[in-house]
Parts: sequence; C-alpha cells; structure tokens
Amino acid sequence: PKDKVKPIVILPKRGPAYDKLKEIKIKTKIIPQGHLVYNTSEKITLFNPFALTKILPALNLFNFFRLRHLIKKEKINLVHLNSSSLIFSALAIKIFRIPLVWHIRERIPKGILSPFLVFLIKNSAKKIIAVSEDEAQPFQKSKKLTIIYNPVDTKYFEKIKKEDKEKIKKNLGLPLSSPLLGFIGRIHKTSGIFDLV
Repeated sequence: PKDKVKPIVILPKRGPAYDKLKEIKIKTKIIPQGHLVYNTSEKITLFNPFALTKILPALNLFNFFRLRHLIKKEKINLVHLNSSSLIFSALAIKIFRIPLVWHIRERIPKGILSPFLVFLIKNSAKKIIAVSEDEAQPFQKSKKLTIIYNPVDTKYFEKIKKEDKEKIKKNLGLPLSSPLLGFIGRIHKTSGIFDLV
C-alpha cells in the first residue's frame, strides 16, 4: 500500500525507466553505480581493463557518499539490490545495518573473486532471491535463499490477433503454418539463445 510504503528508486543514468517512474510519481534519484562484473560469461579478474572501466563510477567516493547520504536522509528501512554485481552499493548499505534483499538475476561467474562475491552476498543480505536454480546454485545451503522465477503475463500474448501473427510471418517470409518463437535478452550463450535456436 502506498500509504505504508514509500519507494525510492536509484538508477545509474536517465532513460525510459526514469521517465516512467517519474510519470507514476515514484521518487527517483540518479547515482552512477559501478559493476564488478561487466559480463557474467567471463571470469572475474582484477586484470581486466574492460571490467575496470565498469567499476570506476563505484570507486568515485563522491557517488559512494551520495548513496550513504540518501540512505541517512530518507531514513531507508529496507533496500532491494537488483543485481549480484552491485557490491559497492552493498558495502555502503552494510554500514547502516539496514535489511537488504539481494536479487540474483545472473550466474555468478568463476574466477579469483567469486568466493568473495558469494561470501559478501550471503553475509550482507537478509534475503537472497534467485530467478532460477542456476543462479541459486552458489547459495543452495543458505536458509536465506528463495527462488522466484521471472513472471510472464501470458494473457498479454493471448490478445494478439491471428491476422497479426500471419502478417509477421509474411514479412519474415515464413510459411503461415510455422510456429513463432520469441526471445528477450542479450544475444549471448549465457542467455540460452543457442539452445533456443
């Protein structure tokens, strides 16, 4: 209920999500958040220049203190992190000992820093939510773990008219009897696109 919960959303930059949140009058702040992992298919390494470019915003102490100031000013009671890679945000949150729900949406990659990342998530989070058994694997023995699959509103797709489907098939040069498959995600092996094909 809106009268009991006052959400504040932190985004790394402006975009469609920012505009939509503003439209429905949800308080939104822009604070760049660095990611430890730039690609979950790669090993976590301290010597990856591409990964380093991704964590530079987090190493900016100004952003770190902005996040701390926001938590203190708004008297935040609960934090939800939407990615396993937001470890620097977690460290800022941990200072205030605020309950943290950590949503794991990507596989924890292998590498020298992987045990540290798993340890941090286990010891920082009050609750760990994984989107599948694969993402949940490193936390299987934790009582904090819950698996919640990404929901799909199938009723939305039931509204698609037969003639619209046939039009799509004609535009793609496909037989009208052929099935249509949809894929939403990065075109990368970790997304399962090759298994689908």
